[in-house]
Amino acid sequence: MTSIIRANTIQNEAGTLSRSINDFAHRVVQRVSYTHRNGWIRGDNTYYWMPGGYADFRPLRSDSRIRSTWCIHTRDYGSNHMIMHYIFQRDDVEYGRHTRGGHEIEDTSAMEWDIPSWGAGQIARMGYKYRAYSDGNHNAHLFHTEWWDGGGNTNSIPGQYTITEYVPKLPLNTADMPHSQQNMQNNTVRSNGTGGAGSAASDGLGDDRTRGLGFGWHSSPAVFNGICAVYMGDKYPDGVVVNQLRLIAHANHLQAFTIQGSNDSGKGTNFHNAGNWTTIITGDGGGTGSAFDRQALDYQSTNTTAYLAYRIVVTSGGSGWASYGWELYGY
Repeated sequence: MTSIIRANTIQNEAGTLSRSINDFAHRVVQRVSYTHRNGWIRGDNTYYWMPGGYADFRPLRSDSRIRSTWCIHTRDYGSNHMIMHYIFQRDDVEYGRHTRGGHEIEDTSAMEWDIPSWGAGQIARMGYKYRAYSDGNHNAHLFHTEWWDGGGNTNSIPGQYTITEYVPKLPLNTADMPHSQQNMQNNTVRSNGTGGAGSAASDGLGDDRTRGLGFGWHSSPAVFNGICAVYMGDKYPDGVVVNQLRLIAHANHLQAFTIQGSNDSGKGTNFHNAGNWTTIITGDGGGTGSAFDRQALDYQSTNTTAYLAYRIVVTSGGSGWASYGWELYGY
């Protein structure tokens, strides 16, 4: 029987900390697997890159992480005390070492590493170097058996690695991205470079800075629909999956709104009204008197599509409504 647990939040036992399940999301950028079937190898007292235990890998993004799993079969040589040393590294950057030793060793181990990207488009060699404690009886055969099926039976055993590049969920800095808007005015404190339009809230610096700034958007007199769009394609050519929104409320806050994404708006003049837009969040900001000044209002989305541009469309609010802006989260 199959059981399914569905949850929106995870909470600690004391009930003092809650996290949205969306906070644990990530986006896989690419995945590479390889099975080594080129026979066994035997180490000596010099470090070499391990055949079947390394890869020349090129990340697609600079803000990603690289998770790799390496499956390596090891057996001792001639029933002697095996001592083998391993180094995991990327080019000449060493991340860790470990040693395997003992008598009658024969198994496949799976090792996992998670390291940051070293730059989009930059190829590097990552994986294992290996050597024996000393050349001779203390070394090992890799990808090879000695005792198998109840007797002495030597077989070549395949090894395998899998490398996954992924992007963890992050606050997205939209402060200096191209924007386009209508029926909104920006307080000068919040007009941050070419991004402005409330987007300075998404600088990833946390609530202290966000809530200390001036208005993000306001409309006085109120005219609807109020729209503000930001184009992310210059920084994220493959788009971004946004699945969480935080609005920083004003005492005279906006009310009904939607968050929408587009992949064909471009970034030309008035791109907030160009192309096709898909709604990913429909929300209520509360309106006048619904929240205290600079209160954070969070909204979740099940969106899994990467878009090049996002916009907020405000469809109702009080006369002269205002907001301190947005924080967008995604990967």
